[in-house]
Amino acid sequence: METVIRREDGSRVKIKAYFHAEYRDIEYRCDVYTCEPKKRTWKNVYDSNCYKYRCLSMEDRKKYVAEKELEVVSPEELHQAKINLWESLKP
Repeated sequence: METVIRREDGSRVKIKAYFHAEYRDIEYRCDVYTCEPKKRTWKNVYDSNCYKYRCLSMEDRKKYVAEKELEVVSPEELHQAKINLWESLKP
């Protein structure tokens, strides 16, 4: 489920919330994208081709991504996106 937030400066932030369920593993995931004012393209908040990102372990990559996401959105906005996803999954 996507949630788009418009900022005061005209930029936009898109939060994509996912529900991932496998055997013994259930988690919520959020991806955050930004769009500059008067632009149409959405950019990820981190660069996965960056050497700094690639030299990290998988656990450190998750921490790095979470830090970059929190630079753009607040924890309350991420939580609200997860709540919206949860509401859409209810029968």
